[in-house]
Amino acid sequence: MQTRPYLSLTLAQLSLILLVLLHIGLALGSKPRRCRKNGKDTSDCVHRRRRLGERRKEVAPFWKKKPPEERVIAREAGSARLDCVVRGFPKPSVSWNRNGRPLPLDNPKKYKVRRGKLLIRNIEQRDMATYKCMAENKLGSLNFTYYLAVL
Repeated sequence: MQTRPYLSLTLAQLSLILLVLLHIGLALGSKPRRCRKNGKDTSDCVHRRRRLGERRKEVAPFWKKKPPEERVIAREAGSARLDCVVRGFPKPSVSWNRNGRPLPLDNPKKYKVRRGKLLIRNIEQRDMATYKCMAENKLGSLNFTYYLAVL
C-alpha cells in the first residue's frame, strides 16, 4: 500500500498563495476603463482624477433629481416637502422664494431648508402659494416653481 504525501503549509504561506491567486484573478477579469466618452469625461474619470489630486472641472448647476410635480397638495396642519436637489461645481447656492419674495426662514418651526429641500410644517390656508427654488453658481442658474395647494 502506497501512502500519499500530504502538503504541509504554514498559515503565512497559505495566505500568500491566496493573495497571489486573488491578484491574478482580478488582473485577468478587469477591463480597462475609458476615461472619456463622446469627448466628455465620464464620472469614473472625474472621480479618478479627483483621487489623484487633479483640479475638478467647473460645472453649472444641474438637477440631480428633477422635481417630479409642479403642483403639491397638502392638508391643513400637515407638512409638505419641496425638493430642489442640484449639483454643480462650485457647489450651487440654493434659495427659496414665496410668491416672488424671499422666504422668511426666521421661524424654524415653520420652515426648514436642508440640502436644497424645503420642509413646510403646520400648513395653514395662508401657506397656499407659489414656491420657487433657485440654484446658482458662477457658471449659471436653475429654477423650479411649485404651487402648494392646501385642503
